[in-house]
Order: sequence, then C-alpha cells, then structure tokens
Amino acid sequence: MRPLTRLVVLAAAVLALSAFARTASADQFTINFWGSGFNGTLSVDTTLQRPGVYAIDSISGNVGFATVTGLVPTTTTSGYSYYSLPDGSYWYYDNLLYANSNPAL
Repeated sequence: MRPLTRLVVLAAAVLALSAFARTASADQFTINFWGSGFNGTLSVDTTLQRPGVYAIDSISGNVGFATVTGLVPTTTTSGYSYYSLPDGSYWYYDNLLYANSNPAL
C-alpha cells in the first residue's frame, strides 16, 4: 500500500473510532443515613452506567461503630446477588447507585 493511501486509511479509522467513543464518567458520592437502629456515612466511588445510574466501584466509611472496608462483589451472572443473615433472612444487592431515587442503593 502506498504511504498516502495508508495515511488516508489510518485517518479514516481514527475518525470512525472517535465518532463511536464514549467518555468515561466517574463521580464520588457521600451518603449519610440514620434511623431504625442504623446510622452512618459512606463515601462511594462510581462509574456512570446510564443517566442517573452509577456502578459502585469502591466504598468506605462507617455504619454505626463498624468500619466499612470494601465492596461486596455481585456473585451471579444476573447482576443481582443476595446476602444471607444469621437469622435466615437475606437481602438482594446489585452494587448500583440510583442518584435520583430514595433509597439511592
């Protein structure tokens, strides 16, 4: 291939890729909560998935007197997992933050 043709093909490829590229968006949220025997503050690092919905990348803070040291990963292919409590009850989680909803998690 000639150098000029190669340059034109490369320029077209770069232009095409830039047209379809999405910008990454990362945000940090601080969540304060209280009531029903629980209170705490969480610092959450996220990545925007779609408008108003963020995937939680990391989390730290405290709940009551306990320190939150990390994120519990989802363990199923559906995106939802559940956490079993000692009393036999459980709760589902998906590690998504809904910024415009109450509750946000």
